[in-house]
Amino acid sequence: MTGNHFDQPIGESEPIPEGAIGHRVAPGAFARLAPEAAREDRPARPRAFGSRAGTISGYVLVALATGMVMMFLWQDADAGQMPVLVLKEDLPAHRMLTEDDVTLSTATSAGKDGYVSLPVTGRLTLRAVKKDQPLTKADLSPDVTKVLGTAPVVVGVSVPHPGGLNGALQSGDQVRLLLSGATGVRAEVDAFVLSVASGGAGRQASLVVALRRKDAERHTAALLEGNILVVKRVRA
Repeated sequence: MTGNHFDQPIGESEPIPEGAIGHRVAPGAFARLAPEAAREDRPARPRAFGSRAGTISGYVLVALATGMVMMFLWQDADAGQMPVLVLKEDLPAHRMLTEDDVTLSTATSAGKDGYVSLPVTGRLTLRAVKKDQPLTKADLSPDVTKVLGTAPVVVGVSVPHPGGLNGALQSGDQVRLLLSGATGVRAEVDAFVLSVASGGAGRQASLVVALRRKDAERHTAALLEGNILVVKRVRA
């Protein structure tokens, strides 16, 4: 794959000089063959097929051993690297990803616990991400399509404080918005928090959330009023 280190050749073994490896000899056979070899008047005996096979096997074993050593050295040299997912191009915040948006590269293994793995389809970028930058869990939301469908909308809403029932809010949290009115709760809608901005003491906080398109259209007025209670879904 272009841009990574996986297509580098592992290495080649040094050529073996012709005749450097002789045919195999069974244990004890040398003592019996030596007197016969010393007799110059005895015609040379043809090499047995088994001996030629032994020579070929010797070459193969040496080549395999050399290849294994080179592979070990290559892996050791790149021991601090690991495959990661990166974007093929720069993407802004709140863009839904598909598998076609990413490719493989390598990065330091020091951050392996924070890297994203496949699948990425249905996940939204929580912030702008540069091309070839390793994707981390902090960059992407969970897969929102399972809850919001394949065409969610992103909206900004005001809430009384940058927190919710069940704990403080963070980017990527799945929540339920309780839209209140003069007569009580008018509607409940599912959402994913994409960003949280505190308005300071005594001021409304701002959330950027992803909603189902039909929920956003149906409850536009209530969302704009800002009388919203946020219930955070507790992660398993």
